Amino acid sequence: MMANKNRTNKTIILPIEQKDYAKCLTDTTFCRMTIDKNIERFPNLFPDNIKGQNYKLNGKTRTSSKMKMQLIKIKVKDENYQIQPSYILPYMRGLTAMAEKALFFTEI
Repeated sequence: MMANKNRTNKTIILPIEQKDYAKCLTDTTFCRMTIDKNIERFPNLFPDNIKGQNYKLNGKTRTSSKMKMQLIKIKVKDENYQIQPSYILPYMRGLTAMAEKALFFTEI
């Protein structure tokens, strides 16, 4: 019996605006430029072996039933990662704009 690789959630959450992420889904040159810019600005968000543009765009995920959107996939060496924009809540539960209203508390 062949052992299965441990599957972990390898998601990289990047500060990408909604309109820019939509463009990333259709324009690979813009997508690569956006990811490269984020690697330069936030190297700690990425695996160590991605430095020097050592990754390739690896398609998109299936369309999420919760958010009706896809995530970009990249491959670094033999590891696959998903690129999730920061305007989406973890586990694709909704938009951060919906949750931010719950964070305001009033003093009594």
